[in-house]
Order: sequence, then structure tokens, then C-alpha cells
Amino acid sequence: MAGSISVAGQPLPKGVVHFSSKKTGKTAAAAVDRGRFSTHLLADDYAVAVTADQGTYDAAGNPTGFASLVPGRFRTPATSGLEAKIDAGHRELTFDLQK
Repeated sequence: MAGSISVAGQPLPKGVVHFSSKKTGKTAAAAVDRGRFSTHLLADDYAVAVTADQGTYDAAGNPTGFASLVPGRFRTPATSGLEAKIDAGHRELTFDLQK
């Protein structure tokens, strides 16, 4: 299973996509790199979340914390509204996260 994730039409540079089975509650995750991910999922219905954080720095270059690269609602399966129905013939997922 492969897929792509973009935010407002732009590929997500780095992050993690999380899959949570609606039937069993089992979870899986895959790293996102330049908007692409690859993982092995069993046929099932999944709630999906996406997380991506980037370090923030002050004018002198000192670390000050982290900022999310995705809108907050996409960070948990309960609030993201993202779903994936995987069956034997499903090979590609596409998610475009809108702000």
C-alpha cells in the first residue's frame, strides 16, 4: 500500500500517517517523506490521522519549540475526518489536508 499526503495542495515534507482499525482498534503507522508513504495494511476500514512537527527557532538560531505542519484537527483519528477503506485490490491512498 502506497500513498500521498499534501497540505493545501503541497506535498507534506515529513511526517507520520497513522491508521486505526475501526473494527479491532489495532494501529499502524508509516513515515511520510516528500509527500509519499508506504505501508502494509490488512483489508479493513481505518480512521486516519497525520502528524508532522517542525522545530522553531529564534532570530539567533536557538531552538524555541515545535510547530505543526498540519492543521490540528488532523492529528487524531477522532477529529481528522480521514478514512481509508482497504480491500484486496486497493493499492494507492491520497489525502489532501485543507486548512
